[in-house]
Amino acid sequence: DLATGVRRRVPVEGNYRAYPAAWSPDGNILMVGLWAPVQNEPRGARLYSIEQNTWEEMADYSGSYMTISPNGRDFVFSNWRTGELFVRPLRGDTTRTLIPARGFAASFSPDGRWLAWGGVDGGVAGSPVPPTGAEYPGVGRGQQPLWSPDGRKIAGAKAHAPSESRGPGESDVYVINVDGSGERNLTDDAVSGGPVWSPDGQKIAFTSRRDVS
Repeated sequence: DLATGVRRRVPVEGNYRAYPAAWSPDGNILMVGLWAPVQNEPRGARLYSIEQNTWEEMADYSGSYMTISPNGRDFVFSNWRTGELFVRPLRGDTTRTLIPARGFAASFSPDGRWLAWGGVDGGVAGSPVPPTGAEYPGVGRGQQPLWSPDGRKIAGAKAHAPSESRGPGESDVYVINVDGSGERNLTDDAVSGGPVWSPDGQKIAFTSRRDVS
């Protein structure tokens, strides 16, 4: 709890490792992915109710990089091996709708009408929701795209090409308008990524591996 500083442990039963979770828009449900360390693959997910302190097993699900829609009823996820992208309901109907692309770490626009993801080709692309079969090239190279709260910009992480005189595996955090204009690098260091917008859209937090000595 950021207000009180009190940590609350949420135990996950079974021989699993929990991997990054997704919050529901109302903040009451936490969707937790399950990873089987022996088989080295995802083994479903569970929904945890913050208010009721109860777990609910998700039916017929195996994927990764999940994000819950602003409507609180659907979510997007990736097949971690192939990069196939799907949208499906959080509860009830388990029918998956295939997005005509391959990528990871997809995110919904604030109004839930668009998706953006980092493609397996290293570029960012988008698709309307529900998918129509159309795929729109996005903002050049990049991964981990995340919409700003007003839906006008996208923040992401961009790996550098060898020709750019940077070390192997180096990346920076950038911000760009959704129409592809106004790209701006926010970092210029070794490895930065995982950008997260503040609720007012005025700040961005990110992780970075740098020499601070």
